Formats: sequence, C-alpha cells, structure tokens
Amino acid sequence: MGVTTTVPTAPTQDVRDHAGEIENPPAGMRPAQRNGMYRELFERSADAILIIEDETFVDCNQATVDMLRYGSREELLQTHPSQLSPEYPPAGRLSFEKANEMMAQAIAHGSHRFEWHHKRADGDVFPVEVLLTAVPRDGCVIIHTVWRDISERKRLQNE
Repeated sequence: MGVTTTVPTAPTQDVRDHAGEIENPPAGMRPAQRNGMYRELFERSADAILIIEDETFVDCNQATVDMLRYGSREELLQTHPSQLSPEYPPAGRLSFEKANEMMAQAIAHGSHRFEWHHKRADGDVFPVEVLLTAVPRDGCVIIHTVWRDISERKRLQNE
C-alpha cells in the first residue's frame, strides 16, 4: 500500500463470516505443522506479502525486500508505509488519501483488489496489482497485503 490508516477494531460481518476458515486447521494437521506450512508458503511466494497491524508493517517476505530493493527485511519493516508510494501517483490524488480509501474497502468487503504505484528504495516507481485482505485477529483487524509487479504487463499493453 504505502500509507497507514486507522483500522476499526470491530470487523465487518463479511470478515467475521470468513474467520472460521482461518481458525479451522486442515484435517489431521497439528498446529505446529500448520504454522510451519503457512510460514513456508508466505516465505516462498514470488509475490510480495506484507502484514499491516496497528498502522505498521509487522512482517514481510523476501520477495517484498527484493521487489522494493531494500538491503534487509529489518530495514524495510522500519520504513514508514508512506515512503513506499509516490506522494502523488499518476491518478493525481494524494497516495495517503487513496490508500486509506482502499483499506477501508478491504475492511468493509473482506478484501479489495486494485492497481497501485510503489516506490523502490532507489526511487524507481513501478506499477503493482494489490490485494488487501482484512483478517480479524485478537479483537482487531490485520491487513494481509499481496503485491504483484505488473511492469511487464503494462509494457505489453502499451505496445
């Protein structure tokens, strides 16, 4: 995303309806196995995956670090989300305002998919497809974020 927002502590009905899918493990799988499997899926994804909690990035995978050209995960997680988007993307509206709107839609509907522009550590701006998924957890909502670099797709569309 690139900016922060205040996340309501009461999830919408859509989000609550899907909470059981997360809490119910696959048959025959112990919790430790399930946690290890999910962590491996998170880490091995070719898409950038980030977790936003309390307006802060709390985790990301190596694909995120590579996509944004940061030196390490720790360095990236210390970065304020607003530093990962140009202040004014091509649509002309402030990234901060538009990002808040996109996250609110994800919270209201459970998830939201859209295109966005991000800024790498070296200042290069590039297009991504974003999927935000609101996940109820411990009385609040975290946002599971997936970014897919669509630079090549956009280049081919413009040919």
